[in-house]
Amino acid sequence: MKKYLFIISVIAVMLFACEEQPVGSTPMDSVAPGCVTEVGYNSVPGGADIFYSLPADEDLLYVKAVYTLANGKEINTRVSMYDDTLRVRGYADTDPRIVDIVTGDRSGNESEPVQITITPKPSPIYDILESVEVNPTFGGVTITWDNPTESVIAVTLKRSVAGGDWEEVNTYYSNSKTAKHSARGMEVADTKFGVAISDRWDNFTNERRFNATPWYEEQLVAGTYKEYKMPSDSDISYGWALNYALNGDLTEPWGWFSKPTVEGGNWPARFTIQFNSKVSLSRMKLVQRHGEMWENGNPKCFSVYGSNNPVDDTNNAAWTHLKDFTSVKPSGYPSGQYSDEDIYVAQNGEDFEFDPDKIDSYKYYRFEFTENWGGDNTFINFFELLFWGQNK
Repeated sequence: MKKYLFIISVIAVMLFACEEQPVGSTPMDSVAPGCVTEVGYNSVPGGADIFYSLPADEDLLYVKAVYTLANGKEINTRVSMYDDTLRVRGYADTDPRIVDIVTGDRSGNESEPVQITITPKPSPIYDILESVEVNPTFGGVTITWDNPTESVIAVTLKRSVAGGDWEEVNTYYSNSKTAKHSARGMEVADTKFGVAISDRWDNFTNERRFNATPWYEEQLVAGTYKEYKMPSDSDISYGWALNYALNGDLTEPWGWFSKPTVEGGNWPARFTIQFNSKVSLSRMKLVQRHGEMWENGNPKCFSVYGSNNPVDDTNNAAWTHLKDFTSVKPSGYPSGQYSDEDIYVAQNGEDFEFDPDKIDSYKYYRFEFTENWGGDNTFINFFELLFWGQNK
């Protein structure tokens, strides 16, 4: 009998332990925290920095601003009790705006709102639009702009089409201080373009209009150029032969990898390309090795030379120097940190343009790499190199 009583007792304990227990903490009190005091603000583009003094509540957890944008969207901006500034953003104009400031505690209680009226400065999108320039380039136009506040913006390019209508060409996203974006694939014709700037709160500028005539170019088909191996050109490592980087295939997981100096490779790293006939190069697109973008062996500084009678000289004296190029990380962030724009450029290719008034025709092009993004300058690697220009 005692045996059965023991078993029943164990089952009872187990059932009790399996009963649903409350999840989360039970509120410690129902008393709302005190309000902020000594509230003031500094106007900034698109909003204000609101400062204040905190109440003395021991269980204070956060302070938040609640405000409504011009499009009717309600925004909640929250900071911890260790911060004394609320950053209110999202306005486009300079109309006075009401902001509610609320405190909250660890028990889930919130104070009554303290209202403050702010007068924002104009959104950065208007100054950015004023800095926009649209200029012709190979196959299209290049847009440049200044964004000193590093605001996250969208740059929308439109062009006029037959019948007087307008069509969107593309939209480019950026938060770089000084930036540019090229739209390609256009005919050589005088065209009207429109550029508008918007931000992440759906504030839009009007369009600025420009006229430009794109310069002619065509993409040179992969297979019409190949490696022309010269004795002083770099050997390769890990089987990453140059022709992998010249086949136009952006899906394969390899490209060109020069033999590092620690393994007996030469520096600067070099290779030479032969075309089927003379060509005038207008630009190149270099696709970085994705796993090491803006780092390690991805090219940073290099020079390009042309010749119709190639000579293997390490000082390139017998070659015509065409241009020195430097890869530019859009964000300017240090190694290991990337903006969305950085990732997009690295994975889709960075454009390098030749000078339009210095384009001659050559059958052989030599590339000499003098600096990589890792700064160790022992090797170069990248995925793909694409070319545009004209066959002569």
